[in-house]
Amino acid sequence: MRMQISRITNLSLDGSSPNSPEFEMSGVLSEWLFSIDFWRKFNSENGTMFDQFEEDEADVSVVRNLAAALTKLTASVEDSERDVLEFAFRRLPDGTVITAKATKESLLEELKSLTQFLDASAVLKTTLLLSL
Repeated sequence: MRMQISRITNLSLDGSSPNSPEFEMSGVLSEWLFSIDFWRKFNSENGTMFDQFEEDEADVSVVRNLAAALTKLTASVEDSERDVLEFAFRRLPDGTVITAKATKESLLEELKSLTQFLDASAVLKTTLLLSL
């Protein structure tokens, strides 16, 4: 079973800019963020409605809040003593749980890259489209 890749697209950039117009989140990071309820908590705290398999726009204030939330999450992962994180990413109709594993190192690398993308977008005061 394939994991869902997520994309965050900078709606203000056309691809000719030196800044990247899109960040592609690996299926592992994307699914992990949902499995740990990151998006549910973020939505609750920020009045947003980011959901899996949906698209929604984020203005600069939401982008800044998202970068801050991911920075806190990154610190939490860094503090973890586990080198491999296992998580449930699908539940089948019969109740079977499908799990996946991610290394702490790979999650940290991607979380930091995502946060840098969000920070750069916030500086440019751009609107992002989150396709989760």
